[in-house]
Parts: sequence; structure tokens; C-alpha cells
Amino acid sequence: MADRTKIEVTEATWNPITGCSPVSPGCRRCYAARFAKRLAGRYGYPKDDPFSITVHEDRMAQPIHWKKPRHIFVGSMGDLFHSGIPEDALQLVFEVMDMADHHTYMIITKRPEKMYQWFTAMDPKLKDRLARHFWVGVSAEDQKRADERIPILLRAYPGLKLVCLEPLLGPVDISSWIERIDWVITGGETGPGGEKARTEWLRSLRKQCDRANVPFFLKSLGGRGKPRLLDGRLWVEMPEYD
Repeated sequence: MADRTKIEVTEATWNPITGCSPVSPGCRRCYAARFAKRLAGRYGYPKDDPFSITVHEDRMAQPIHWKKPRHIFVGSMGDLFHSGIPEDALQLVFEVMDMADHHTYMIITKRPEKMYQWFTAMDPKLKDRLARHFWVGVSAEDQKRADERIPILLRAYPGLKLVCLEPLLGPVDISSWIERIDWVITGGETGPGGEKARTEWLRSLRKQCDRANVPFFLKSLGGRGKPRLLDGRLWVEMPEYD
């Protein structure tokens, strides 16, 4: 499949491993699961269970062949820290990112415990190299998940750290961590039956980011379509990267 993407927060996607399983309420209308179902039996997605954990050997080396530097969302069609992913396959993903270091990579997970274990066991020299061109984030849909996941992210990784509060299913206060976060992405629940995020929830997050001078990116308000205006303007701030 082509690496081009409509995901606003990145330039390209790379999915050497796909598939996932629900872990919290934010998974209930997962766009990746819906997309995998449409691709069942094609492009390496299993016909009978298209969102099962699948290693795509033919995609592993893709970033090496992309000569122009790109910002790449790694694993947009799953969660790279899912317990069902073979460790040798995950290791190979990190080796490719280290080798093709002219790109900037981004991983977002709902499973920070596995992420913490992975980075704790990683060779310190590799971790230091990755920190120069590798962004790590956690996804949280409500205060409970933010309280559980964000502290683990902050312990796990020395490089650029982001928090994706999407789909936003309730108000979230991240003020106690905001000074240590480099980017906040948020948005409502999209797709059929998706719930819009309340304006006061989004405005609160924007103000928390503004006070700490943290880039704030609003992907959508939720529901069908993608209206993105909050208080009359687009919010598409991003950290600077080489």
C-alpha cells in the first residue's frame, strides 16, 4: 500500500506490523479496525480476521528506500506495543528506524507498560540515538486513562513526548504533567455514531497548553465529517523537527 496518508499530524505512515485488540473505551470506534475490515483479504490483511496481529515482511525496509526525509507515523494500523507482537519483529522495526535516521518517526500507544519494559531493556546507546529523531506518545480518552498512561510515558523515554487525547470522551486535566509534554493532539470521536467532544473540554486543553507554551493540535470536533474550528480558528500547532 502507498505510504501517503490523510492523517493530519504526519507526512507518511509505515505499517510493518498491523492489528490490535480493544483495551479501553477509546477503542470502541477504532478507525484502524474499520479500515482493516475494508481491506480484508488484500494488502496482507487476513481475510477472516483482518485486524489480527500481522507482521508484513515486505514492508519492513520501506523507510530505508524513502530518500527524502519524512515525518512518519509508525504503526497507524495497530499498536506496536501490543503483547501479541513477536519481539524479534518489534526489534527489527527499531533497527530500521535507527538505520534510516534521516526520517523522524512517531509511535503512539495505549499500552505504555510494555513500552516502558521495552525502553528499559534497550541498549542505552540505541535509545540515545533514537531520541534525536523519534517521538513517542500515549493515547488517552479520559481522565482515568490519562492518569494511568501519561506518568509511564514520562518515565519511559528521554526524547520528544506527545499525548494524544483522541477520541476525547470527557474532560481531561493534564496540568500536572504539561511542563514535561512536548505536544498535545486531541479530537472528538469520528466515524459512524461518533460523539463530538464538548467545546469546554477542548478549550480547557488548549488553555493548559497555552499556559505551558506546548503545541496544541485539534484534529476534529468529532461526529461525522471533520470540522476543526475552535473559537473561530484552526489549531494545528506542531513541535519543530529537523
